[in-house]
Amino acid sequence: MLAVADVLVCCSQRSLAEIVEMIHTAGLIHKGIVNNSSVADESSSALTNSQIDDLELGNKMAVLSGDFLLANASTGLAALNNTQVYALVLLRCQDLATRSVAVIFWTTIMVAVAVVYGVLDTLLNLFLAHESARMPQN
Repeated sequence: MLAVADVLVCCSQRSLAEIVEMIHTAGLIHKGIVNNSSVADESSSALTNSQIDDLELGNKMAVLSGDFLLANASTGLAALNNTQVYALVLLRCQDLATRSVAVIFWTTIMVAVAVVYGVLDTLLNLFLAHESARMPQN
């Protein structure tokens, strides 16, 4: 029979799992952005201006929601105080974004990816500068 201690997960492991899920969910949200021009072309008589406005608002909310999750994931990664894990997760995010760029048209999602890259790059540079400042000088 397993003891309770055998099945417990460390807090940092749980945090990392939550961070990975936030990044995954943010990617799914960003992937769900609708190309308004293609929708309008396919069913120009079926959609009213109000419905097109609703699609545009939905896209904006999707971009902001995905960016919010990515920002929270970056904050959580920084709180782990492990630069190797931070760099590894950011590299995987870069791989995912690069694959998405190869598949998805240059639409609103490209703006979102550029913003996320800028935020993540800035956070990584700040975090690495903070870590190097904490190291004792010989």
